[in-house]
Amino acid sequence: YVDDAEVAVIESGEPSAILAAATRCRTLADLVTALRGTVAVVDRALEPRGRFPLATRADLPRAETWLLGSLIKRGEGVTSRYLERRISLAITRRLVATPVTPNVMTLVSISVGLAGAPFFLTSSPAYQLPGALLFLAHSILDGCDGELARLKFLESRRGAILDYWGDNLVHAAVFSCMAIGWSLAVHALWPLLLGAVLVASSLGAAAVLFRQTLEDEVPTADAPVVARITEQFSHRDFIYLVVALAAAGKAAWFVAVASVGTPIFLLLALASRLAARMR
Repeated sequence: YVDDAEVAVIESGEPSAILAAATRCRTLADLVTALRGTVAVVDRALEPRGRFPLATRADLPRAETWLLGSLIKRGEGVTSRYLERRISLAITRRLVATPVTPNVMTLVSISVGLAGAPFFLTSSPAYQLPGALLFLAHSILDGCDGELARLKFLESRRGAILDYWGDNLVHAAVFSCMAIGWSLAVHALWPLLLGAVLVASSLGAAAVLFRQTLEDEVPTADAPVVARITEQFSHRDFIYLVVALAAAGKAAWFVAVASVGTPIFLLLALASRLAARMR
């Protein structure tokens, strides 16, 4: 692809041949002419949002802001896009020049989330609220590992899997502790059954949506209705409901509602996957 600003993107399975041709050419125009017989050349403007001109050092702060803003994924929820990302990007801006790796950040995020789970073993707001805030902090820090991976060119499937299932491990731990805390409060075992349904359904939905989430697939306008509904309910905005309920010591209410809603979400995810295969 070549645009009128004399910027070219060359895709080739034989980069050595491209580099050899470049050493024999004095200008980009000469290189394009030399390559026309071996590769397809498309004359068109590159996406303007995909680059930022640096004229002076004064442009660096704005360039950094532009670069960080490009890290926001397409399929993010409202609170993640407009609140959590602002915080995680501010943290990432300070971490990118350090030796901290994406996987280290993933482990930090998981540790923070798991640390919050035991706070739900009681119905006291004095414990539940700090636990919910740690859960929220986990969600915010969870954005940093992917941001670091993209900025440092350290993206890997192994890292993405660690991130994805680490998040779901935290969810399972928090939901389990909520159910156990509810069971202890009412001196009955039936809340454990609701908790088991919630955890099993959430892990099942995570397994169904695994590939879609890793590839950041967002249903288009012509996608099946069930796919678009599933995408809307797959966000982690529910954490703010957990914080609100925890402030009143009512995290058990979340288990009661989610133990009904999550199996429905699992069915929607399965229907969405089936619809995608039939298209």
